[in-house]
Amino acid sequence: MLMKNNLTCQMFVRCEKAWIDAIEKHIDYSDLIDDYIFAGLTNFEMYDNTPVLLKAILFNRFASWISADVAEFKEWYNDIYLNAGRDTVTSKLN
Repeated sequence: MLMKNNLTCQMFVRCEKAWIDAIEKHIDYSDLIDDYIFAGLTNFEMYDNTPVLLKAILFNRFASWISADVAEFKEWYNDIYLNAGRDTVTSKLN
């Protein structure tokens, strides 16, 4: 499992930058959302205030770089991204 380190923080920053760019530049990431839905993640953490597009980008990168296992993504998302990553990323983006 990917540990919290500088590489993890870089991944978070890149994913969140891609999400911001998608919104500002109207980039179509519907294929990533389709993959996210196809993986059965439609209702995953629906009330955590993370936009679906950002979750889809995180899932896409996680599947490409670490593992395509949905259970591993869910564990990583909750343990690393939600609990450790957000504070680190926010400080890097500000």
